[in-house]
Amino acid sequence: MHSRLKYYSESIRKTASQFLKLYAMDLPARFPMVWICTLIAPASSPSIDGLETGIAELESRGGQPWMTAAFGERGIRRSPAGQTNPRIVEYNYHTNLRGYDDKISWCSSFMNWCLAQVGIAGTGSALARSWLEWGIPLESPVPGCIAVLTRDDPNSWKGHVGFFLRIEGDSVVLFGGNQLEEVREHYYPVTSILSYRWPDSNAEAGAGIGSLPQPYFNGDPAR
Repeated sequence: MHSRLKYYSESIRKTASQFLKLYAMDLPARFPMVWICTLIAPASSPSIDGLETGIAELESRGGQPWMTAAFGERGIRRSPAGQTNPRIVEYNYHTNLRGYDDKISWCSSFMNWCLAQVGIAGTGSALARSWLEWGIPLESPVPGCIAVLTRDDPNSWKGHVGFFLRIEGDSVVLFGGNQLEEVREHYYPVTSILSYRWPDSNAEAGAGIGSLPQPYFNGDPAR
C-alpha cells in the first residue's frame, strides 16, 4: 500500500510540474482547445500558487489518482452566452446529460469524468445528490474523497458535489467543477455537508482503491 501511494504521489507531482510548465510556456501549441477557452473566459481564476498548495496538501496525505486528472482541468469554465466550452460537453458525456452544452449544472459531470480517467465508475448521473448512493460513506473526510453538499433546502433534490481538500474554520474547501462556473477550489459552509463518499472496492472497478488514507481532523491527519 505504501509503494502504491508513493507512486500516485509522484504521479501528481510530475503532472502538476508538466501542467505548470505548459501553462507558462507552450500551452497554445500543446493544448489549443484549452487556450481558446482561456482567451474567451474572464480572468478570474485562482492563482497558480493555489493549485500548487492544493497538490502539496494532497501529496502530504497520500494523493488519490483521480485528483491528478482533476487538477489538470483547473481553469476550465463555462463560456459566455452564445458559446459552448467543448470540454464541459465532454464532461457531460459521462452522465445522462450527454450532448448538453455548458449551460447546465455540471459539477456531477466533472466528478464522473475525473473518476473515469482512472477507470472508476461514477454515478452516471448529472444530479449532485446521486453521489449519496455511490461508494461507501465516511465518518470523517479524507483528502480527495467526494463531498456531497445541500443547496438551500436539505430535503430538496438540489445539491453540489466536489473533491474534499481541507477544512478551514467553519468552511470546507472543495476542488470541483461548476464552482463559480469553473473548475477551481472554493469554500462552502461545513454545515452544508450531507456526506463524504469513497469508492467501494467491491463495486467500482479501477486502480488505486484500497485501504483508506488517514482521515482528516481539524486540518491534521488523525494520529
